[in-house]
Parts: sequence; structure tokens; C-alpha cells
Amino acid sequence: MINLPMMAPASMQNGQHKTILGSLMKVSVNAQPNQPTQYSCLILLESSEQVVFQVTEAFFIQFQQLTLQEDHTIFAWLKFDWQSQVIDWRILQAPLSFKELWPVYQSCYQFELLERLIRFGNFLTGEAAKTFFWNCFRQTEFMKKFVAVPASKSHHHSVPSGLLEHSLECLQTAYKNLPAGMSLNERELTLLAALFHDAGKVFTLDESSYTNLGYSVAHDSLNLMALAIPLAEFATQWKDGHDALVYLLSWTEKQGFCLYMGGYIIKLADQMSTNCNLRKVSFKDKPESYQFAFYQAGANQQKICRLN
Repeated sequence: MINLPMMAPASMQNGQHKTILGSLMKVSVNAQPNQPTQYSCLILLESSEQVVFQVTEAFFIQFQQLTLQEDHTIFAWLKFDWQSQVIDWRILQAPLSFKELWPVYQSCYQFELLERLIRFGNFLTGEAAKTFFWNCFRQTEFMKKFVAVPASKSHHHSVPSGLLEHSLECLQTAYKNLPAGMSLNERELTLLAALFHDAGKVFTLDESSYTNLGYSVAHDSLNLMALAIPLAEFATQWKDGHDALVYLLSWTEKQGFCLYMGGYIIKLADQMSTNCNLRKVSFKDKPESYQFAFYQAGANQQKICRLN
């Protein structure tokens, strides 16, 4: 058992840091004479080692506010500085075992993105939609690549975990543009399709280059293959929803008019995420006075403008 002190959540300033993820086993109050009330927590690591550390009141309050569900595991993520002080933390819950989450966590380059992904799963309310999402998450080999590979080799979000970042940006933009009057079922299917609109890239990209398949097959034609197992289960739960989701995951502008409004919302979200990232990267090292910059996409150079 390891005892660690704790500070309030903060951003890393200097030096190296390390992180751990574990199952939150217990949060308790330890009141001692002449000392402030302190809280302790046990985290079970992959090695079955227990970590005991002091927590702030904010940690305890967030834990108390959780709506505990029987099939959910409570997870805690901790970041330590070089002096083994806990400088940041997160509390999450999901209908996953530690063994199911651990390999995905290890594959992801940005924990903040993985945290957002898990929170989206808890945001869903439709039973069929929730089941589909977590079934996707349990496809370990798919999910390990989904959270690790870039969204492109040399275009937008061309960094490790870029596909996950791009997918979450599309999800967020789609959510902001859902029209009034759209049913809850259609809203959640649209969001799921926005999240997984590039799922086929797990077959066409690895963490540094195209795969052999990626040189010959368009990624959007592989979306349904990437999600085949959870889609098959989804069909047994909600056939109409399955059919609509399959349509949204496979529709392209080349097919003409989209039967669902969600198709256009996803296309808009995709374009916004792509172009915002290209603008961000192109102007990253440019002074504020610069009104244009170039980005290189393979052999092509594209000019991007902005106004000051």
C-alpha cells in the first residue's frame, strides 16, 4: 500500500509528471483531534496494488454527486508531479470493467479526449443507443486504434489520437446544430454517426502511415465493417434505429439527397473540424499580423486567409 499526499487540481507547471488510472474502491472521512477533516481514497491498480491518498473536499463532493449504478465501475485518474504530489484528478464512471478500459487507456495519447468520450457514453439516454456505444467501446482492438491513430497522414489532425480529437469535435458541432423538433432517438443516432463517421480509418491508418488497405480502399466504405459486431447486436434491439444508423454511416454526397437531416449536420461538422484544424496548424507559428498562411497536403499547397 502506497501513501500519497494530495493537492487541489492544477495545471502542470514544470518538470515531468506521471499518471495512474484505477478503480475507485472507497472514499472515507478521517477526522482526527486538532486536525482538519481529511478524506482518503483507495484505488486498485492493474497490479492489484492499492494507493491511499488524501483528497480535497472538491473530490469528495464530486464523488458524493455521482449517481451510482449497479453495472458501473467508478474510476479515478490521478496526475502526479515529480515530488509525487497529486496535481490533477478526474472521477469517471462507466459500465466497463477495469480490464476493458485499461488497454484503451494505454493506447490513447490524450486522456482528456478519452474522458470526453466516456462522458458522452453517459450522456446518452436511449437504451439501444447506450448499448450500441458501450458495445463499440468493448471492441478492444477497434477502440485501441480509434483512440490512437491520426485522422489523416498529412492533412488535418495528423497527430497521434487525431482521429479521436476530430471525431469528438464533429460530435460537439453536430450537437450544437441539432434542429428543434428532432426526436430524441434521431438526435442520438445523429450524434453516434457523427462520432463514428470515420470509423473505417482504423483499417486505413496506423500511427504513422497508411496501411496496405489504406492505399487502395476509401475509409468511408469501411465504416460498417469496423462497427459490424455492435451493429449486428443493435439490429436485434432496434431494427429501425439500426437501419437509420447504417444509412448515416454510409451516406456520401455523391449519393445525392440525404434522407435524414443528420447526414448534412455531420457533413457540416466534419468540414468545420477539418478546416479549423488546418487553420490552427497553419497559423500556429505565425505572428498575429499575418493574414494568410499555407498548409501542405501531400504535393498540394493550400492558402488559408484570416482578418485581423
